[in-house]
Amino acid sequence: MNKVIALMLSAGAAFPAFAERDIYGWEFLSASTSAYTGSIGVENVSSHSREIDMALRNPALMTEETHNTASLSYQNYLAGSSWATASYSRAVNDKNSWGAAVVYAPYGNMTETDIYGNEIGEFSATDFMAEGLYSRLLAEKLRVGLGFKLIFSSIAEERSFGFGFDVGANYFNEDKDISLGFAVRNIGVQLATYTDTPDSRDRLPWNMQIGLTKGLEHAPFKFSVTYTDLNRWDLSYTKYNEVDKSTLDGKDLDATQEIKWGDMFMRHFVFSVEFVPKDEFSLVVGYNCRRSREYQLADSRSGAGFSFGLNLNIKNVYVGAAYSIYGKAANVFGATIGYRINRAEYVKTIEPGELYIEPNDQH
Repeated sequence: MNKVIALMLSAGAAFPAFAERDIYGWEFLSASTSAYTGSIGVENVSSHSREIDMALRNPALMTEETHNTASLSYQNYLAGSSWATASYSRAVNDKNSWGAAVVYAPYGNMTETDIYGNEIGEFSATDFMAEGLYSRLLAEKLRVGLGFKLIFSSIAEERSFGFGFDVGANYFNEDKDISLGFAVRNIGVQLATYTDTPDSRDRLPWNMQIGLTKGLEHAPFKFSVTYTDLNRWDLSYTKYNEVDKSTLDGKDLDATQEIKWGDMFMRHFVFSVEFVPKDEFSLVVGYNCRRSREYQLADSRSGAGFSFGLNLNIKNVYVGAAYSIYGKAANVFGATIGYRINRAEYVKTIEPGELYIEPNDQH
């Protein structure tokens, strides 16, 4: 296990020195896709859950535990938009699993104006992603995974298309209740752009992450810490061209807000704690440091960055709900329902390479 930890930490330490602040398109690929991911602060690559959507954060987290399970998730996202996610996972044996997921994000109708600000109609915008997932157990406690996604987006009459990959690894020691995760998400390219102008091709919001999840031996708590954006150090969200660095009255405008080293370092972290008194019930609190800093209001405490969740497992059904705070007027509610399709069966591993489906008397 020490070798695994050293490998993950050394990989993370190597990247910030070469990283730079950048602007990406298709940011919806970074958003939460389920109640559980929303409750833990979105960014997590190490926590094991019955929710298949954790495989969208790290494909190596898809295991035989989610065999033959389907889930549906809904979120009322920012600015009145709503998102839906559908996913399915199936274990071929105790080593190999595959899955699929689709994300549909309509943003509703918006007012269209001419160059003078006169209203001339309405237009709509939509993002869509379909992903195929595969994971394989390489060693007793080490699993790797791969995801391939097709991405489609439309704004009014304009269309955009591309593809991307997710790769991940997970070391999971069930006896010590410790999980280490590493993932690189959204490695890809935009094939068709909204316009034909030069340099109009957007980069996918690729993100390299490492994470640790640890359960306590004598208490029903599970803690997670995730370090995001190993591929870039500067997480400043405002960027202007040189010609824009002045106001109308001639005064210079500092386009990139100066962020101290300690503040920037903390913006890379996401924390969560789960209270799991029973396998059938859990409560979750998450804290996304970057979201907290970006959405906070001056001289005001809005709770931005915090998220809360409730999860219930009843026989072959699980239900989750989450509430994420982005600001006083911008919060997100999410709900997920999952179902193991064949209630008369459950999965039990008996020998390496085999998957035994044992009858269950529950009906």
